[in-house]
Amino acid sequence: MNRLLLYMVLLLALCISLGGCRPYTWTNGATTFPPGSTTNYKAKVFVGVKGAPGHAYVEETEKQVHFWLTGGKHRVQRDFTLVAACLDWKVTWEEFGDVEIELYDWGPSLTETSAREKDPSAAPRVIKRLHFVLDPESGEFVDRSDDQGGIPLPVGH
Repeated sequence: MNRLLLYMVLLLALCISLGGCRPYTWTNGATTFPPGSTTNYKAKVFVGVKGAPGHAYVEETEKQVHFWLTGGKHRVQRDFTLVAACLDWKVTWEEFGDVEIELYDWGPSLTETSAREKDPSAAPRVIKRLHFVLDPESGEFVDRSDDQGGIPLPVGH
C-alpha cells in the first residue's frame, strides 16, 4: 500500500512539473426565450468559458469561449479566444428573433465587486458583442455581430 501511494505521489509530481495537469476554471450558463422558461422555450443561448490553465480566472489571460444558440431551424455555434480578466456575459432578448450577447470584464485583475469597491460608478468594458436575428424566410438565425465593442453596459446589469 505504501509503495502504491509513493508511485501516485511521484506520478502527480511528474505530471505537475511537466505542465500537463495544470488546472483551469470553467464557467458556463444558459438563458432561454421566453426569459425564465425552463421547459417550453423557443430558443436557448449557452455560453461556456475556459480560463487559462495554471492561472486564476480573474487574471487578464486568454479565455476560450464556446457559444451555442438553439432555435429556428438549426444550431449556431461559435468558438473563439479572447483576452480578458474575469470574463462575464449578458444575454438580451429583445424578442424571439433578436438576441444580443455582450462579453465583458471589469479590467485587469478585477471582479465586479472589487471594481465597484474602488469606484462605485465603475462600468464594465465590453470585450466582444454577438448579435443574431432570425431570418423569417429561412427560419435560421443570422449573425449580425459587430466586433467594435467598447460600449459600457448600464450599471446594475
